[in-house]
Amino acid sequence: MRPLKELVSQFLVPMRDKPKVFDGDIPWCRIEDIEGNFIHGSKSGKMVSKEIIEDMNLVVFPKNTVIVSCSARMGICAITTTPLVTNQTFIGLVCGPELNQRYLLHYMNASKQRLEHMATGATVRYLSRKKFENFLIAAPSINEQKRIVALLDKTDAIKNQSEQTKPLRKQLIHSLFLDMFGDPRIPVSGEKISEFAHVESGNGFPLKYQGETNNEIPFYKVSDMNLSGNEKYMLFHNNSVTTQTVEKLKLRIFPAGSVIFPKIGAAIATNKKRITTMPCCVDNNVIGIIPNLSIDSEYLHTLLQFKDISEFASSSSPPSMRKTTVESWIIPNIEFEKQIEFKDALLQIEKNKFLTSEFETLRDSLTQEMLT
Repeated sequence: MRPLKELVSQFLVPMRDKPKVFDGDIPWCRIEDIEGNFIHGSKSGKMVSKEIIEDMNLVVFPKNTVIVSCSARMGICAITTTPLVTNQTFIGLVCGPELNQRYLLHYMNASKQRLEHMATGATVRYLSRKKFENFLIAAPSINEQKRIVALLDKTDAIKNQSEQTKPLRKQLIHSLFLDMFGDPRIPVSGEKISEFAHVESGNGFPLKYQGETNNEIPFYKVSDMNLSGNEKYMLFHNNSVTTQTVEKLKLRIFPAGSVIFPKIGAAIATNKKRITTMPCCVDNNVIGIIPNLSIDSEYLHTLLQFKDISEFASSSSPPSMRKTTVESWIIPNIEFEKQIEFKDALLQIEKNKFLTSEFETLRDSLTQEMLT
């Protein structure tokens, strides 16, 4: 491991002052101007002149500078593709002959946690130039750095292609549903959801039972729906309870395959719907639909994508849902075999998504292995 000061030829620290006149031809950039691994210029069109740069003693980052955020949000990185000026969010690292800039970019991206731990400051956290100078990195030969970069660039390209297919997958599922069942938003004859499922609200969750994560039964709050990995299925949790606590507090158990969503306040407007993957409890800000044997969870969850759940809510402040209102929702009466046919097709479409998730885990592991 070697300190950056042995490998970086220049550490460029921007001035605090912000230009007041933007009438030049050199981009003045902010963190919002980063596009992927690069920063090409100012999206807002702010450009400074050479005269302003000289008068204010502004720092110009040359082309191929690796810029790294060193204030507030640590470790956001990009390579400049043109000379530019930035605010003091960044420090600029100009690589010497023993350091490849794309290797440094990947290395700093993989080091965000380290940078966060090194930062100081009570109000706005900051990393000084000195700390960057003494930041230790693995520094193999230039040829080895280029080999690592080539591999990591390929994995990034695969990841980006997968990201681009996400809207297409969603659109394909939407189209598949419409093709098989018609548009559920157009009124048709049907039956209340209560004929196909039980609707149940969650329970209160006393503070003294909160904070444990290793017990048998997950206890979900609305905030758990926002956890990475919980975009459709509830796989992760911040709280859990024992079976003894369930019995003591007389908590309701929601089985795997329940579809849950927020029932109180502004969270309703987020329109989130999630499928539980194991027996669990939910708090009293959550309501769930528990399918019986005549409706499939995947079908139900997709059907709900066509429903704005704020339609279940009252007009009070804050808005809230009543169990009886949800129970009165009229849905088409679709044969169960047809639902399973849809589910099978849906899982084939989503198979690529799960492979992508596994790939990203392998990619992160590969990055750590190569850069340490």
